[in-house]
Amino acid sequence: MIPATPDALQTVADAAGLPLYRQVYERFRSAIAEGALKPGDRIPSARALAKEIGVARGTIEVAYSLLASEGYIQARGQAGTVVAPNLQPAARMASAAPAAPAARARPAEAVEDRWPRPAAPLPFQMGLPALDAFPRKIWARLGARHLRGMQPPDLGYPDPAGLLGLRTATAAYLQVARGIQCTPRQVFITSGYNNTMQLIMQALFKPGDSVWVEDPGYPPTRVLL
Repeated sequence: MIPATPDALQTVADAAGLPLYRQVYERFRSAIAEGALKPGDRIPSARALAKEIGVARGTIEVAYSLLASEGYIQARGQAGTVVAPNLQPAARMASAAPAAPAARARPAEAVEDRWPRPAAPLPFQMGLPALDAFPRKIWARLGARHLRGMQPPDLGYPDPAGLLGLRTATAAYLQVARGIQCTPRQVFITSGYNNTMQLIMQALFKPGDSVWVEDPGYPPTRVLL
């Protein structure tokens, strides 16, 4: 279910010169063209959206009717209204407003652009473990058990270095399995290789520093450096 107020629909009161129904229509069309709303995504009911943004229900119904007549959305009765599943990207972009100048890509974005990932995992794919061997049932059971035992403090922001329990277990594993003597305070949990490399580079390197990398090596490393 798409929230009633995505960025493109936050307000209809600040647009001058257009009827309210047209403002709603334009915001939905822009959200679809920009990919904020994707084919098959469910959109709010006319009643819910009218209440959310403070307009008459009829205003939303007119906007929805116009969107439906142009093939942007489809009504599915009790299942609600969705962005047309067969809407093609080219058709969406053809009616989009001119795009704003693209912001300069951050390092992580540059890596994604220059090292695209396949739609489905490939055999022996670099940087990817054997996902078919992952114990998903055990993982799901342990995850459900942990969620049932969570207390309100557990729902707050964790330590920036990572959950203390995970860092403690990691330090113990490193000591037993790898012979590395370290404490939980010396362990940092990151969101992956790219995040780890960025943290290392920001902490250790200065502009103009020289580095050595393997050849052949992991391509995203060169992009990050």
